[in-house]
Amino acid sequence: MFLRGPWPFDPESAREAHQLHLNVERIRVPEVLFQPSAIAGLDQAGLVEIAADIVNQQRFSAGEERARLLRDVFITGGNSLFKGFEERFATEFRTVLPVEMGPVLNVRRAGDSTLDAWRGAAEWAGGSEFQSAAVTRQEWLEKGADYIKEHNLGNAGYA
Repeated sequence: MFLRGPWPFDPESAREAHQLHLNVERIRVPEVLFQPSAIAGLDQAGLVEIAADIVNQQRFSAGEERARLLRDVFITGGNSLFKGFEERFATEFRTVLPVEMGPVLNVRRAGDSTLDAWRGAAEWAGGSEFQSAAVTRQEWLEKGADYIKEHNLGNAGYA
């Protein structure tokens, strides 16, 4: 579908000169989240692969612990608002889970996907846990920019 219609481009039109026309890109942009290597040539994992990696970490190897995690997979962020995102994520995620875990999976979207992640981070940053998790200026100067502190909200397996 061409957003301008069948009419030719008018270079004299200020309106047309400041438009960004998306055709197949409307499909390809969200697809990068699921297949970054196939679409953009990036050597990175997609969302489903990352999620599967997290639930398959050693700390979630116990069946009940993993089931508890899968019962409440929470997605947020503006990208989760793409049409069909929640359903596609759930469908693809279910295919990489052990068979007995598939029925346990429950994916839900944030009430306000564009701001809920920020609100959660802001609440955490205002609490005492943040103080022990944050890298201080002194630690940064002493240990360098690559220093990472582990905390209960981090992905220690990726550090």
